[in-house]
Amino acid sequence: MNQEEKIEILLSSIQSDIVIPDGQEQALRMALIDGLLKLAKLDAEYRKSSSPFRYYPVELIKEGFAVWNCGGFDCVKNKGHAIMAAGYDGTLLKVIQTKKEKNGRHTLCLVYQGCFLAEANSFRDGSVLVNLYQIVGFVSKAGGGFEAKCKCLYNSGPRFVSTKMADEWIDRLSGLIESVSYMSLKEDNVSTDYRW
Repeated sequence: MNQEEKIEILLSSIQSDIVIPDGQEQALRMALIDGLLKLAKLDAEYRKSSSPFRYYPVELIKEGFAVWNCGGFDCVKNKGHAIMAAGYDGTLLKVIQTKKEKNGRHTLCLVYQGCFLAEANSFRDGSVLVNLYQIVGFVSKAGGGFEAKCKCLYNSGPRFVSTKMADEWIDRLSGLIESVSYMSLKEDNVSTDYRW
């Protein structure tokens, strides 16, 4: 059923119980359209938040898919953010391009299915929240471009660690976790600091 059909059903239900004054039917129709659009947006946001997957923008270049290692600590906003990728074995990925954007993009790395992406959010008190994802595939975005479809395997914060990984994997990826944490705390950052 499309949106127009839903609106007609709602409008006919309202008209069967209420007498709509002349000239108000169009205003009611517009209000129903607005309400359905808001519901569709809320539904999409809910599905995204409850999804076991997270999507990160990637670039399609001639060598394949690539993601920017990026981030730093913004003193004005009093918070930091960083994203960093590593190979399936936890090692560095091939760097295609470098930039020195302040708290922005630093290195563009080739990624593939099975790679890991770590994301860190940090705060003025030095606390850091880290999420570790594994790329399970690549999808095209509705508006154009591509995203890496990622499954969350690890979360940590000042007083907690939640993982779906064996200890040996956490040890193998500890350099990635430490690097992304450090990068999110580094003020006015212009580079990627690999700590493994």
